[in-house]
Amino acid sequence: MKKYSYLFNILFVLSTIFMTACGEIEEALEGGLEINSPEKMGELRQLVESKFGPEKEVFALKIYAKDHLSNDLYNMSVGYLDQGLQYSQNYYVELGLESDKLEDPKQASKSFQRPFFLKKLQGKAKVKDFKIEEIPGKFEEAMQMVPQEYEGFVLHEWEYKVNNQNEVTADFMLEGTKKGEGSSRQGRMVVTNYYQFKFAMDKAGKLTLKN
Repeated sequence: MKKYSYLFNILFVLSTIFMTACGEIEEALEGGLEINSPEKMGELRQLVESKFGPEKEVFALKIYAKDHLSNDLYNMSVGYLDQGLQYSQNYYVELGLESDKLEDPKQASKSFQRPFFLKKLQGKAKVKDFKIEEIPGKFEEAMQMVPQEYEGFVLHEWEYKVNNQNEVTADFMLEGTKKGEGSSRQGRMVVTNYYQFKFAMDKAGKLTLKN
């Protein structure tokens, strides 16, 4: 578990409030797709499958929140092999802007195309077969494993991985704050300490706190 500080600009907050009053960024403040919400998992699955394709075979699926101490979806990516070469593809959610963005597939650099790396990426699973609906339950289970002096947890990132035996595991990270610390002001900035807790889930769904 590591401690970090999160800086937030007060001037941005004030300008956002003003713009909201003018109705200019109403859509941006409606909130995003919460990646640890049980009610949003159907929507998250639909989004993952529509962007990457339900039948696409990948060795990794990654889901990221848009910021620290936030659980709103910002980025998803998949890793896969095509004709023996390693590729990735990213999808970004841009709240309040014109549209989201699905990037073209990107080939990994030559250094990551070497047999040493590729031999570990021979497993695969179809995008539709990842158990996305399990994420909120595992999030709740993980929270119970964190020491009680922490609170305000969000799911910051989740990564499914497929090993060479086609077994699916996951690594994920929770972020939270420490009870009683609150936030402090440094000039025009608000500083909030946050703490990261890394977990591993094995093929049977058992969780381990890694730090």
